[in-house]
Amino acid sequence: MRPAIVVVALAVTPLTTMTACETLESTGLGSATNVISQLTGDWQLSELAGQAVSELLPAGAALPGISFGQDGSVSGSTGVNNFFGNLDLGELAKGNFNLGDLSQTRMAGSPEAMAVENQFLSLLQQVTGFDISGDTLTLLGSGARELMKFVPLT
Repeated sequence: MRPAIVVVALAVTPLTTMTACETLESTGLGSATNVISQLTGDWQLSELAGQAVSELLPAGAALPGISFGQDGSVSGSTGVNNFFGNLDLGELAKGNFNLGDLSQTRMAGSPEAMAVENQFLSLLQQVTGFDISGDTLTLLGSGARELMKFVPLT
């Protein structure tokens, strides 16, 4: 049985960018609570390493997604398996985006879905910052390289 996902309304500022090189003070966000409130909610993956996810998966396949809780909890689906962990709020307060270790279920899927899962989980571990512009969440790697893009789950 899959746990129910509660959709949380997300108030988004026009543009928020935070990378590992910035502190909360330099971004004007002020605290880890303000930053996590930007992320809080359910997001569906739209691009993976610059490629539309819909082009990587067979028609009808479940799309990966991620949810951030106000308490720093992180959960989601790779499209095949579920994962969960925590965003380190102490590190976030210092300007560092650190998901730490993620736990996940281990079911098998189609070769295409498993390839997306492997790339998705690998890129999640490389995230050092994020950008929110309009209704798009972009997770960034070193050098502000775009790793993944998400849209709010509706």
